[in-house]
Amino acid sequence: ERLGLSQGTMWPRWMTAAARMAVLALAICVVYLLVGGPAESEPQVKHRRRQMERDAEPDFEVPGRIKRATEQLAEQEKGHKPNAHSQEHAMAEPVHVERVAPEHDLHHVTSRMHYWDDHANHLSGTNGHEPAKYVTFLRDCGGFNNIRMAFEVFVSVAWLTGRTLVLPPPMGWYLIDHGPFARMKPKPGERSSVSDEMVFFNMDGLRSAVPVITWAEFSRREKASLNLGRWETILETPSQWDNWPDETRSHQWQMTHDWEQWYKNEWKHTDGVTPVEWGTGGHTLFWPDQETVNKHNSRPHWARRAVEYTRELREQKVLSFPSCSGVHAGNDPDWRYLDQVENFVTVPLSAHYGAPGARKGAELDAWGSEKPLINSAIYHSFLRDHIRLTPDVFRVAIEVIRHPALGMFKYASMHVRRNELQYPESYLAADAMLTNVRSLLKERETIYIATDEVDPKFFTAIEKEYTVVRWGDFFDEEGRSGPDRKYQIDLSFLPDHRVNRKLEGLTEMAICSMGRIFVGTHLSTFSAYIRRLRGYVQAPDDKVYEHTTKYDGPQAEHFPHQGDIFHDNPSMWSDLRDESP
Repeated sequence: ERLGLSQGTMWPRWMTAAARMAVLALAICVVYLLVGGPAESEPQVKHRRRQMERDAEPDFEVPGRIKRATEQLAEQEKGHKPNAHSQEHAMAEPVHVERVAPEHDLHHVTSRMHYWDDHANHLSGTNGHEPAKYVTFLRDCGGFNNIRMAFEVFVSVAWLTGRTLVLPPPMGWYLIDHGPFARMKPKPGERSSVSDEMVFFNMDGLRSAVPVITWAEFSRREKASLNLGRWETILETPSQWDNWPDETRSHQWQMTHDWEQWYKNEWKHTDGVTPVEWGTGGHTLFWPDQETVNKHNSRPHWARRAVEYTRELREQKVLSFPSCSGVHAGNDPDWRYLDQVENFVTVPLSAHYGAPGARKGAELDAWGSEKPLINSAIYHSFLRDHIRLTPDVFRVAIEVIRHPALGMFKYASMHVRRNELQYPESYLAADAMLTNVRSLLKERETIYIATDEVDPKFFTAIEKEYTVVRWGDFFDEEGRSGPDRKYQIDLSFLPDHRVNRKLEGLTEMAICSMGRIFVGTHLSTFSAYIRRLRGYVQAPDDKVYEHTTKYDGPQAEHFPHQGDIFHDNPSMWSDLRDESP
């Protein structure tokens, strides 16, 4: 009574009903804030988590506040309350999820660009009880894509036969380290450089299927059995060359020069070494043998000589591929291994040979030895998953592709080769190119043009009708992307925050692969590899278009060629379309 409460209630007699309701509402709000609100349903929690994960950067460090919020969601899914520390940070640093269009979203672009299967199980067919056997080679005498094509042949042979691949010593590569540069020029006064396959290819991906060692390591392993002691100290990595003083460089240059001459002239006479006369211009490798391939309806190359991995070859310790060292040098059909690899290696079609689970299986050949059970789908997935470019190429390309100036599959792409191509029929003026391909383009569409043309006014005719974007709009001559560029991207994930000049061309291949449509250069292996990448990333239109051909619109037919040195057979990626990269 002294408090003025009505009997049987907690409310004072003098408080009106409206006042009582206001007090009750205030109490509910206080409790709501203290408890943290109603628990989200499981679908709500998962939806909010997916939103945050879309903004998290794959392969990059996740920002701390995103990470803490994600951890809170994980705890909430388990029915646990966030701890005081995480609550404090969540209140201090609220997470704002900003929606980004898929063509500019890091996660979406990365997941499409990363076409390979990191968990692929394409182990080499080597038998562990056998002594180590090897594939050695000289690099092709052409530019990067010629070297790449031959390298794919050597890797394929090592994988099929279960041998260790031995890399030649680092040397100067044509149009990469020396030659008549139109682009990617070394800076004036810059010291000479050398290269090897580790600069350009993802070696972790390759080594997950094929053992790979350097020539120096090979020499140490087989010093006695193959008399290789003189090459134990030969140059092993390009970084060694970069760090050595001039005197040591001079000595090593002479040693690698001597090694190359020794390989061409003396290595083939070593016991246990067999030079393989399988030049891709005149031969087709049938695996496991020609009879099996023909029986299972694969497409034989009747115009070329059939070769097989025979008992005699298997017994040899080393298979040697001495590129460009035959009688006819650079154009030798026996000793130059220059072709799109799928046109050289012929295996049974997957529809007729080998169950899906047969990847680890083997069968006995005519002379009682095991050969891996390989069909076209298994072979093509090996090529896709294990012979790919170095990660930095894709990381830089992704940043360019998702920039607001472009956007995944929202721009057209072109490759216009203007220098160091020996086919005059591949050259056209810009206005003639535009006349040929205008029907393929959308009105005022953005076009990314990869080119070695040095005249800044060459593409004026195209620029009058379309927005043209080129490498120099993003990067200066040192590979940096700063405020002086038309478009700027973040390169903080790279050493020195700049693109290695040796990777410029490879990065542009990746950028062109993500265009809505791609128009290439006739008889160019650079354009050919872009088309393969477009098949891998499942570009909306992966047909062959060349700026020297007049078009009336997009083509209905897939390919004018079933495969030659300038065109991959589309089965390389169509075989894999039912898989999820």
